[in-house]
Amino acid sequence: MSWHPQYRSSKFRHVFGKPASKENCYDSVPITRSVHDNHFCAVNPHFIAVVTECAGGGAFLVIPLHQTGKLDPHYPKVCGHRGNVLDVKWNPFDDFEIASCSEDATIKIWSIPKQLLTRNLTAYRKELVGHARRVGLVEWHPTAANILFSAGYDYKVMIWNLDTKESVITSPMSTISCHQDVILSMSFNTNGSLLATTCKDRKIRVIDPRAGTVLQMRKLRPVRDEMTHPHGELGSEPGLTPKLVGVPQLWPGGQESRRYHCLATVQPWASASCSEPLFSHLQQWAEASYKGHRASKVLFLGNLKKLMSTGTSRWNNRQVALWDQDNLSVPLMEEDLDGSSGVLFPFYDADTSMLYVVGKGDGNIRYYEVSADKPHLSYLTEYRSYNPQKGIGVMPKRGLDVSSCEIFRFYKLITTKSLIEPISMIVPRRSESYQEDIYPPTAGAQPSLTAQEWLSGMNRDPILVSLRPGSELLRPHPLPAERPIFNSMAPASPRLLNQTEKLAAEDGWRSSSLLEEKMPRWAAEHRLEEKKTWLTNGFDVFECPPPKTENELLQMFYRQQEEIRRLRELLTQREVQAKQLELEIKNLRMGSEQL
Repeated sequence: MSWHPQYRSSKFRHVFGKPASKENCYDSVPITRSVHDNHFCAVNPHFIAVVTECAGGGAFLVIPLHQTGKLDPHYPKVCGHRGNVLDVKWNPFDDFEIASCSEDATIKIWSIPKQLLTRNLTAYRKELVGHARRVGLVEWHPTAANILFSAGYDYKVMIWNLDTKESVITSPMSTISCHQDVILSMSFNTNGSLLATTCKDRKIRVIDPRAGTVLQMRKLRPVRDEMTHPHGELGSEPGLTPKLVGVPQLWPGGQESRRYHCLATVQPWASASCSEPLFSHLQQWAEASYKGHRASKVLFLGNLKKLMSTGTSRWNNRQVALWDQDNLSVPLMEEDLDGSSGVLFPFYDADTSMLYVVGKGDGNIRYYEVSADKPHLSYLTEYRSYNPQKGIGVMPKRGLDVSSCEIFRFYKLITTKSLIEPISMIVPRRSESYQEDIYPPTAGAQPSLTAQEWLSGMNRDPILVSLRPGSELLRPHPLPAERPIFNSMAPASPRLLNQTEKLAAEDGWRSSSLLEEKMPRWAAEHRLEEKKTWLTNGFDVFECPPPKTENELLQMFYRQQEEIRRLRELLTQREVQAKQLELEIKNLRMGSEQL
């Protein structure tokens, strides 16, 4: 038998983690000391929200993303809960709306003002009251607007429709009551038609969230339990129902049959024979029950129709397991990681098919590449640090810095230093231009369904956007026709450009104002919307408070230099495209003359 080396070709083999410098971290942040197994941090392209310590109730901080450095000890908080805040999540379709849940058994929806907070925010937009005990988890629906899920210690998952005028909502749209213990995690598939949960009763469930029915369920089987095998005809006498105990004990036998140790209901001990295919099925079944993966967190892996769970083995080793979402009886693979006791948080990037595993209390971040074929999970490497993380936050893809080939960004909560440290996962590339192969279209900030459409039974994939600077929305489904923006401006563009170029030489500000005056009103509004979506390092260039310290002034200078460099690259690309179009026009004219 010859040995074949297995070489893997992957563009993400050399991904490395780059921690932010001290000036770009968030220092002196009073991070919560709660022992609840949650992230305690939520990030979007404008803000970072962190659960904090607060006397006399629960609170969290909302810090503008660009406001790095040392935090003011009297920085305003978002407070209004009567108990400790256990989880916070930003609305994926509104960067200025956040949901929080607390030990006071309520969920609150907050509207964060665009300007900096000057005092504590206590006025919430909506309050959701329905759980009988404290609420540990909240999750927004990935494609439908104004749909929120909450999981409480009353063993219930509640679905809330926020598209109402009521400020206090006391009755959810529906309640999922299939759990028998505390719910540990929730995860949606890509279009939000399925919900996966893990529970303290050691079961993984795949649920239809609208109907509330369990489609698949996986239960941990104890090793010494008596488990009735589905093949009841294995007994040596009629009417026997063999029950397998532990691992099959094999005795020498013929090639056509093998014997296994079974426990019958009629005889105390009996031996039975089975064929080779049936024995292999028994062996696989017994091996699955022997490993005993106890899941604590679960995650849908994009469109792969697979689930990834993290938990512990029978020997209390931390491990990850991969499951087929349509068959949770036997895992596709299991891998032991180490013997630590902290909870493992999985994060999956569907655009790059990379899985990140972050351990609570660890300093490292492991990352893998996931594939549909065997081996399903390929270890890449890990980011190592001496500072243990209490919680972790993740930046959405639309807030990444594509100019530095950043494909993922963590925000690490370090309680020992009261520090929030950004960690960028970067693909090393020599070119500074936009890398199309590592930035496929990703989910944007626009919902594909309304709340009523989703509740009525509709499913739709997320609306995709390109991360290329200045790109437009990619719509997967047709929308009502709108007036074209670029076509209507095309006939007047040469004159308009000539005039603005002359004016720009005299006064750059006058050129932009003249351009806006000559544009139609709807085109000017569209241009304003484009300006609002231009981000650099998750930072809005056009809405920035003036720098107050020398450190902030230096940061502003470096950001402006980076923005100038990006605009120069964009201008170079436009010039190349213009030259290509000129050559095509020249070739077409020559071809027409010859004809």
